[in-house]
Amino acid sequence: MPPRFKELYKPNPTGKDVRQRRLLREAQLRRLQREQLFMGKRLRFRTPQESETESEFEFTPSDTTNIIRGLKSAKHEERMEALKNLSAKLEQPSENLRGFVLDGACIELLVGVLAGTDSEEKLQSLWCLTNITGFEGRLAEQVLPATPYLVSLLDSHDMELKDQAAWTLGNLASEGPDIREHLYANGVLKPLVELAGTEDRTLLQTACFALSNMARKPSTYFDQMFEMGLPQAIAKQIQRFRGDVDCVRELAWVCAYLAAASSEQQVDVILETGAVDVILESALMAADQDGSAAQTSGLLIPAIRTLGNIAAGTDSQTRTLVSKPGFIRLVVRCIESSSSRAVEKESLWVLSSITACCKTDVDAVVNAGVVPDLVRIIEKQNFDLKKEAAYSLLNIAIVGQRIGDLPNEQLVKEFVEFVRSADEELVRMGVQFLSLLFEQLPGELGVEMLRKVEGGVDALETLIAVTEDDDIRATVSALIDQYYGDSRLPSLALRATTLSRTDSFHSTSLLRSDPTKTPVIKTPDEVKSYPATIKVYTRTGDKGTSSLFTGERRTKDDAVFESLGTTDELSSTIGLAIAFIEETPAKQLVAQLETIQCLLQDVGSNVATPLNSKSQIKIKRTRFDPDGYHCKQLEEWIDEMSVGLPVHRSFILPSGGRAAAALHVARTVCRRAERTLVPLKDDIDKETMMFVNRLSDYLFVAARWVAMKQGVTEKIYVHQQGRVTEFDK
Repeated sequence: MPPRFKELYKPNPTGKDVRQRRLLREAQLRRLQREQLFMGKRLRFRTPQESETESEFEFTPSDTTNIIRGLKSAKHEERMEALKNLSAKLEQPSENLRGFVLDGACIELLVGVLAGTDSEEKLQSLWCLTNITGFEGRLAEQVLPATPYLVSLLDSHDMELKDQAAWTLGNLASEGPDIREHLYANGVLKPLVELAGTEDRTLLQTACFALSNMARKPSTYFDQMFEMGLPQAIAKQIQRFRGDVDCVRELAWVCAYLAAASSEQQVDVILETGAVDVILESALMAADQDGSAAQTSGLLIPAIRTLGNIAAGTDSQTRTLVSKPGFIRLVVRCIESSSSRAVEKESLWVLSSITACCKTDVDAVVNAGVVPDLVRIIEKQNFDLKKEAAYSLLNIAIVGQRIGDLPNEQLVKEFVEFVRSADEELVRMGVQFLSLLFEQLPGELGVEMLRKVEGGVDALETLIAVTEDDDIRATVSALIDQYYGDSRLPSLALRATTLSRTDSFHSTSLLRSDPTKTPVIKTPDEVKSYPATIKVYTRTGDKGTSSLFTGERRTKDDAVFESLGTTDELSSTIGLAIAFIEETPAKQLVAQLETIQCLLQDVGSNVATPLNSKSQIKIKRTRFDPDGYHCKQLEEWIDEMSVGLPVHRSFILPSGGRAAAALHVARTVCRRAERTLVPLKDDIDKETMMFVNRLSDYLFVAARWVAMKQGVTEKIYVHQQGRVTEFDK
């Protein structure tokens, strides 16, 4: 008979089981390593020889007890066993282990090891601290008490201890400016810069990793990195290790961060060291490899980031880069290969800076054959890459004055899609491209190209109805007039400015954290500027349709437009009432009524943005009175005006003078507006119906209050047989 509760015991795994679990664990580790790239961190994983047996990552209370007892043991072997056990479990820390770290006991024990004299134990302790700092900030911050010991180990004669201490400090430095300032205050900068001069390739890579994280801005010590000669040290090491891809990669990351945060003079220093030439040479070699090999080396991202940060500087610095042999070829090669999305995006960013400089540079990139790849990206890639390519295409057209050299019949369809986009930047680029076609192509060629695009002019008509940008509205209005053959209008309103990428791109960068470069947006010496003329007529409704705020077109007899028209009529009627009230002793009511007119505009926006729309951004923008404030305000105003009014026990006829009568008319229109909302109740906010319902009550009381203020007697309902109500006795 099999023993009871056998299922509670773990069976001995077979060789196949161990292999499957190891494969799963290795996949998990690869995922973790990718995540570290996003955070600018690195974990220390054991080598395969150290993990041939299955390792369990659960952490139980008994594990806590055993580790504490082991670390406090007087025996070296027991302390080492506890440290190895802890470092293994920290590769994938469970919630229990995270709690052990957060309560402080774990760090206190590990710092105690660092304060000791045993180098082997110190190294194991550093492995643990490295992996703790490799995870989220709340865990990493627990390691801060170890900072003085970590900094002191950078001067150790033991290369392994130096390397591991620098690794841990590099992880800490990625946590943010406050922690970087803490590290700087503890003296980390000088020994790290000194380590950058080491001849040991492994230690060099780790030191560069830490320095690249320390070089991020904001910081109070950035200029000191230049004063300590870090750019020169990096340049010297790049020359020394120019054939070592791993070393050049880490050195390039330091250059990327230095160039990202530097002043104009500091960028010149980086250029003068010659480091950029070796980075360019190494990147060209990586780009000429097959895609997987280039990706594995990881060199292209920091290399292109370095070049891009310099290209985003002054015109002189951009020209210096463009004049370097192979620079244009590298950028074009990285764009055309499309083997890595991250590399392609970085390279497009660099290209936008180059094409924003001068016509000579534009000619260089066009002659290098980049236009077909930009067109391919515009046609086939996702919108984020399309946007990057569009910057350069527009710069080629504007700065290079080469709109006629572009395959415009292919591009016009894609830029019309930009016009239809919810992204305001894409919309602006789409409109600007169409403006260039209409203005700079001979005759009516630009108009004819747009005619061939299905729904092309409809996209412009929809945009003019929904845009809140006056420049875009004016430009689109002019485009529509040119489309329909009206030549009487002024020229187009959008400025023909160059487009160069800004820091916003780096906030979505795929590897390492963002450089804080403040790029120079380059513009040509002569920029056309046109008056922003907005016309009343647009011709967009000539076919009996109109647009909702979402861009959807519907016929003008749709229930939405019936409601919008009635709401507009209500506001107009209130405006008429205001004109009468301003001549009476009740003119203090005008401010309330003008506020109500503004709120009716908001009611219209809510009605014109159905809740079943796909445009969640616009739904959020047109949300009406979510906290019920406006409805409560009406009730307060009603209560204030009701004080002193005669109690009515019969129907009051619309009367009381011109001002009061006008408010009664507004009240009846308000009731009709409320009825038009009923069919739309599932597509509008419930507060909209509540507000309009309460508004009719407000207008009734306001009419009576105005009559009272004027001293005009209200007329009441009298039965046709002459019966007088109690109210009039």
